Amino acid sequence: MAMQIDIDTIEQLQRAIKLAKHIRIQVRFGVSERWVKITKAQALELLEDIGNATPRELEMYSGTFGALDKYGTLYLG
Repeated sequence: MAMQIDIDTIEQLQRAIKLAKHIRIQVRFGVSERWVKITKAQALELLEDIGNATPRELEMYSGTFGALDKYGTLYLG
């Protein structure tokens, strides 16, 4: 497996959530950013809110929804 797999589409995001052992999301409060662990249920709930949006439409400047690393951690944001 590669060091990490970038998540570019909703379909890839759905698969990555199912495969992930851990899910972390980057939350921002003002200028402070932190990685926070969430459950698969919470990740799927976020996915429902996203609908068919693209990373660009959600102002994700990396151009991806996140990445799944070789250890099974999914980083969103």
